[in-house]
Parts: sequence; structure tokens; C-alpha cells
Amino acid sequence: MLELETTLHEIHEYARQNPSKSILINSEVCSSGYKQIDDKSPQILKNPFLKIDQIASNSIAEQADLKVGDLVIQFGSVSADNFDSLQDISTVFQNTAPGNFIHISVIRGDSKNNVLSISLLKPAGNVSLGMHVVPV
Repeated sequence: MLELETTLHEIHEYARQNPSKSILINSEVCSSGYKQIDDKSPQILKNPFLKIDQIASNSIAEQADLKVGDLVIQFGSVSADNFDSLQDISTVFQNTAPGNFIHISVIRGDSKNNVLSISLLKPAGNVSLGMHVVPV
């Protein structure tokens, strides 16, 4: 377990120091901006609590292949179980240091079997992720 934790720290430190490079993890490329994983595991029974209604061109959200209509089931530590208002999402964003990842899981389309797990790298400065969400 310690070896796994050490390796993860090394990967994240490398990503912080080399933001323009890609990292190869288990034969998957993890770009400096996001990592996307198709998640078809049984844990997809979470309820959506947000819907993406706008994606800005050339934004981190667009680069991560988030789409208008995607239903958010997890945004950092926020899920339908503990979501009260959009302020919760703002708090996650504000409390994530630049260079760290915000983990998002979305349902795409009509099937709860089409779940994408994406890790968005929070940019430095006053830059947004480039998406607008509304409660569902």
C-alpha cells in the first residue's frame, strides 16, 4: 500500500512540474488537463444532481470532452447525497489548489451504463473550467 501511495505522489508531483507533458499510466495517456475513464462498474447507481447546459469553446471542459446535456453524479466531494446549492460546487473549485485535479463523474445519454469519470486539472490564475451547470 505504501508503494502505491508513493507512486501516486510521484505521478502527481511530475504532473505539477511538467504541465505541458503527458504521463503514461497503465498504458493510458493522462494529459496535463484531464483524464477520462469509461466507468461501467456497479457503483453507477448514484443519482445526478447537476446538468451541464453550456460548454465554452477551447475550455478545459471542452478538452475533457464534457458535453452539454451530461448529467453530473459527482463533482469533487459533492454528490446528490450532500448537494444543497451551487455554492457547494463553487466551494470545491475554490478549495482546490491550482495544479490539483477535480474529479467529476457524468452520465452521458439516456443510459446509466454510460458513465464517464474525468479528472480536470484546475488551472492557475482566475480561469474557470469553462462549463455552466444547473441543478436537476
